[in-house]
Amino acid sequence: MDNHFQTISMNMFVDFEKSFGNYMVDIDGNVFLDVYQQISTLPLGYNHPELVEFARSDPMITSTVSRAALGAFPRSDFPDAIEKALVSIAPKGLKNCQTMLCGASANEHAIKQAFIW
Repeated sequence: MDNHFQTISMNMFVDFEKSFGNYMVDIDGNVFLDVYQQISTLPLGYNHPELVEFARSDPMITSTVSRAALGAFPRSDFPDAIEKALVSIAPKGLKNCQTMLCGASANEHAIKQAFIW
């Protein structure tokens, strides 16, 4: 693997199909309580049934296969999705939101917004 990929930080190969909840399963079948959760990107754990079900839905397939540049070419249902998922739970007085790809870009954007105000 070293010939193709930086491996210094790798610990093990994971069997994501067998991993469940907060438990990660390696390729040898060993089960680990995973408090790392893929750098906290799995708040609902591995293979959450509702997420798996949604991943099989037509909207998710379309979004994944034809990933939009949301700032330029959002899906036709994007305003409704933002309203339902984010604006509806925003703190009182905040009616706008800005989506980000990851935590690093969210932090960068928050700092930029702070300088604007």
